[in-house]
Amino acid sequence: MCIRDRVFTGLNSFSQTITKQYADSVLLAINSQKQEIKENSYKNLLSSISKLKTQEAKPLFEYCIQNSKLKKDKLFVYEAYGNYLVIKGQNNDAIALYKEGLEIAENTNNKLAKISFGVKLSYATLYNNQPDVALININKVELLIDDETKDKLSSIYYNKGSIYDELRDIDNATKYFLKAWDEINAVEDHPEKGFFLYVLIEYFSRNKLAFEQALFTEKLINYYENKETRLPDSHMPLTNALNSTCLLYTSP
Repeated sequence: MCIRDRVFTGLNSFSQTITKQYADSVLLAINSQKQEIKENSYKNLLSSISKLKTQEAKPLFEYCIQNSKLKKDKLFVYEAYGNYLVIKGQNNDAIALYKEGLEIAENTNNKLAKISFGVKLSYATLYNNQPDVALININKVELLIDDETKDKLSSIYYNKGSIYDELRDIDNATKYFLKAWDEINAVEDHPEKGFFLYVLIEYFSRNKLAFEQALFTEKLINYYENKETRLPDSHMPLTNALNSTCLLYTSP
């Protein structure tokens, strides 16, 4: 095994001992790689940094931004760093990073990155209690969609449904959640199908839309019954969906 391979193999095992010097050695190896294989290398490094405490992780993220040679390589760091900050509840800082990433994507005419950062920016502003700004952001992203990027529509529609839900516009929230479902359901074995069905059931239950809740509870049951592999016990509990439906119909 060459030195470069040992560096990447050791990332997950020794994430708690990452230093600037260590990150520098990894970045040096990454910068010598071909562009098509850089993404996984960055993901390994940034995933390890994301497991650290905030006071350790933030300087390393900043160091990776400064020491990534190409602008398009910095996009990997902006995305991971922004996601990390959203999880930590530091939405304003995440928004700033997503905006920087979006600017690079626009300057380099990277269509996929423009869509990705636009969606993330919309979610971050929504989490920052700015649903009106979030809606403006996601509407801009929707205008970017063409035949090559139609697979991104489910994320966009789900985002819009979440925004309208926050705005208490139930008609539009329902409209876009169902549009998101249509996009997901059109893909055989979509990895998020079970999760999204559960999200829909929770949404319909919360808004007392009994018919829709019952309909999608049945879809969720059929989905799990038709799955060939046994699901882990920690998976989204089907019984919760069934119980909420029963409660809705037995409530006075």
